[in-house]
Amino acid sequence: MSKTKKAVLEVVFGVENQGMTGNQSAENWRAIFKDLKMRIERGEVGLQRALPTQTELSRHYSASRHAVRRALSALRDEQLIISWQGKGAFVQRPKLEYRINHRTRFGSNMRQSGHTVTIQLISSAQRNRVPDAVARRLGIPKRHPIFVGEILHTVDGIPTLIGRHYCNLKHFPNMVEEFRRTGNTPTAFATAGIDDYLRENTVVKTRHPTPTEALILDVSLSQPVFELQGLNVDLTGKPIEVTEAIARGDRVQLHV
Repeated sequence: MSKTKKAVLEVVFGVENQGMTGNQSAENWRAIFKDLKMRIERGEVGLQRALPTQTELSRHYSASRHAVRRALSALRDEQLIISWQGKGAFVQRPKLEYRINHRTRFGSNMRQSGHTVTIQLISSAQRNRVPDAVARRLGIPKRHPIFVGEILHTVDGIPTLIGRHYCNLKHFPNMVEEFRRTGNTPTAFATAGIDDYLRENTVVKTRHPTPTEALILDVSLSQPVFELQGLNVDLTGKPIEVTEAIARGDRVQLHV
């Protein structure tokens, strides 16, 4: 085994394994399964790191690819790992509960649950063409000055959700600058005199990510994501914002 392959296994498992001997034969997939399960439960295989490839595991355990595949299949059956084409196999993480209600705030929701959340600004700009669904919900023409802002929520070190925000710039002329400065709409709304607002409704669907979304969320193009489009209104019921949340299906569980 090359030094590089050996290093990969040592980094992932935390210790070096010299392979199986005796009754832990090349075709004993159960022994491979038990060893991997033990390492996962002990935390030797990190949540943010992919398992070694089937070829690397085959060399590591002195086993056939068939034995390794059966062991991985058994781990998937016990929901200990999850696999995605082009990304490999990862230790299954507990899902984050995303509550959808009249005060839907993803970042606040996660922090209140004890998670560490960081927000990264992707873009903040003015557009003059409004997507059809957004125009209908905000009650504005398709050709109209609109704010479009994008942020990435990273939860416990893992990119989890892309948030898109659309606002009528005629009502919020400083939104581009405020969102760029603060990275969130609640603070930007507060500067415009709106201290509170409510979620009127949310439409949920599942789909595959676009290439750009897959890159940002660090997922495979074959991995499903949730798309949530919501309408926020002020306390008089007037529409002020349309939001789109693109959330990793392997990380988020919706609670409606």
